Amino acid sequence: MTCEDERREAMTARAQDVARASGQGVLRLTALIAVTVTDLEQLETACAELQADASSAGLEIRRVWGAQDDAFSVAALPLGLGLPDRRVGL
Repeated sequence: MTCEDERREAMTARAQDVARASGQGVLRLTALIAVTVTDLEQLETACAELQADASSAGLEIRRVWGAQDDAFSVAALPLGLGLPDRRVGL
């Protein structure tokens, strides 16, 4: 690292410390997106289109290899509503 890089990193760290001390913080938001297709051959095209849209919006998306069942249940089911036969007072 150059001295300039180190100085810039130190300034960033100080600014983050001040923000945290005042009640603000650095956070990373996470959202899950489910891609559904009617034909398996369309899956790669649909994923590529989603990646392109996300990139143009400045978002980073990653596939959930090996945990698709968990990710689908979180991405596809409305949070806080529960399953239809379990809803109370809606």
